[in-house]
Amino acid sequence: MTADPDGGVDIVAAPQTATNIAAGGTLELNHASSEQITFLGGTGSLVIDQPSTFTGSIAGFTGTAPDAAHSDTIDAVGINYNSSTFQESYNAQTGVLSLTDGLHSATFKFDAFNATLDFASDNHGGTLITDPPAQTAPAVTAAVANSDQFVFNRPDASANQQTIDHFSPDEFKSSADLPFNQNENDNPNAWHPGHATNSSKGLINLNLDDEHSHEDILLKHTSATSPHANDFILPNH
Repeated sequence: MTADPDGGVDIVAAPQTATNIAAGGTLELNHASSEQITFLGGTGSLVIDQPSTFTGSIAGFTGTAPDAAHSDTIDAVGINYNSSTFQESYNAQTGVLSLTDGLHSATFKFDAFNATLDFASDNHGGTLITDPPAQTAPAVTAAVANSDQFVFNRPDASANQQTIDHFSPDEFKSSADLPFNQNENDNPNAWHPGHATNSSKGLINLNLDDEHSHEDILLKHTSATSPHANDFILPNH
């Protein structure tokens, strides 16, 4: 803001700044910002101490796995991923990501982003955002009235997690390669509570024992104790 020759005042908007984050580099924003942030590699880190005050844009966000060693990361400080009311929503049409833990909220604008987003705790009461590879669509079995049936193929090695966005008890069935069959009525009901590993996040561990590969199903927007063993397609053997 400056005085003009005629006794008035000239108001000029401050230019929007742009900042690049190199591979392996870290940028921490501890104040309100409207910067244009561009990730130049696949392992940069953006830490936003006041997520609700960030009104800039994010470009070049990429990765090959949902961890800091293989992906760019955004740390939304203070938005508690572990909150029972945590929710995230990404609008691919507008590129806007919305986060909330019920008490704190923020929105982030992504430019030219057409990949996937993964969310986890930053282990400090915040939310860590990464870009994992797109998941392969699960095979669908024959349709059954009022139910979705998906078959998850167990990997040969390493952990695997399938995410189900629209789970509804009694209207969804997932196959599970469990150590009992569909005629053993007591065992499935006894097995399920012990494998609902995170009741607030709907995470169910399908691991048979320590000698097999791990496989998890993440039921979003519901608790892991909501479904019954009858919601799973059990082997007939």
